[in-house]
Amino acid sequence: MRAGSLDRRVTIESKTVTRDDYGAEVVSWSTFAEVWAEVRDINATERVADQIRTLTRLTMIKTRYVSGVTSDMRIRLNEDGRVLAIVSMAQIGRRLGWSFACEQYSA
Repeated sequence: MRAGSLDRRVTIESKTVTRDDYGAEVVSWSTFAEVWAEVRDINATERVADQIRTLTRLTMIKTRYVSGVTSDMRIRLNEDGRVLAIVSMAQIGRRLGWSFACEQYSA
């Protein structure tokens, strides 16, 4: 993996679920790791259903290997604040890096 292609700063966030005083789940996100990444937007799809417009954007992200990353985490792009759900992830080589397929939803 070439260092020159890792030109964007991203934050990998992990989810914490707690319960409030009434027993309802409260989801919060905390920083797991902040790393340099290669970010490529692949495509965007726009749908209209029940007069609600939904945009789905597929983004590929490559980073150096970080131990402990799981697919139930999410990735935040530091430059514009976009939050991406990890759809799938694959290890590059023998712990050289990660390749993430991510989606962003917005209504």
